[in-house]
Amino acid sequence: MLDLETVPERLPLGGPIAIPSDVWALVGGARSGRWDLPSYVVEVWDHEHGAGYRVLRPAGATAAQLDEAMSIYLRRALDPRRCRVVAWALADLRVDKPEVWAAVRADDDETSLLRALLAELDCHEPGVTLAAWSGPGFDFPVLRARALVCGLPELARYVAPVLRGGRVYWSHAGQVDLAEFTAERACRGRRVSKASVAEAWGLTIETASGAEVPRWWAAGDHGAVLAHVIEDVQIEHRIGRLQAAHEVSEDGT
Repeated sequence: MLDLETVPERLPLGGPIAIPSDVWALVGGARSGRWDLPSYVVEVWDHEHGAGYRVLRPAGATAAQLDEAMSIYLRRALDPRRCRVVAWALADLRVDKPEVWAAVRADDDETSLLRALLAELDCHEPGVTLAAWSGPGFDFPVLRARALVCGLPELARYVAPVLRGGRVYWSHAGQVDLAEFTAERACRGRRVSKASVAEAWGLTIETASGAEVPRWWAAGDHGAVLAHVIEDVQIEHRIGRLQAAHEVSEDGT
């Protein structure tokens, strides 16, 4: 079971955050799509999660426009072309109570972080099968893209797509989408959120949504990022194990 946490590629740990000019051009109220370059640092406090970070605000931008720009910018954490990996976690789906292997770095050395993941995966050769929640839409393409960017083709080989009928597929025998598996087996093909599935199985999620990871990173709280990625892979592991046990009981085997 694999889980990744990402942030926008140039988001520094602990800030200040410099939102790119092309993001400001998308903000409502921008004059002809142009803004003055950032001129001063403002403190932003996240009251909901008790975290603060610093961001560079262009001259003339309102607080509402700053919030909109931050929202647009932080969504880049989901784009393989514009994000970077800041934490990962693994758990063995073959055992009921696995050890969790996880790592986060308190710096910007993504290459070393991914090299540690490669070393862990190599320990489980041959024939590693990776599973991830919505892996084809996020974890698999992100990991492959970032591995290639960081000069780690050995890691990229673990998450390669296949070509069938002229279409590219990220889900196959070597890469399993746990969300798709759950939808097909338990939800009659209807895609549901991981939080909803966890609640249905009686599993409690303690940490906030993964959408908060970039804000934790900007606030310099890499400990919160590590706690989140560990809990994520543990919840996904339990969902996979419970679903498998449910199928066995229904089959009577």
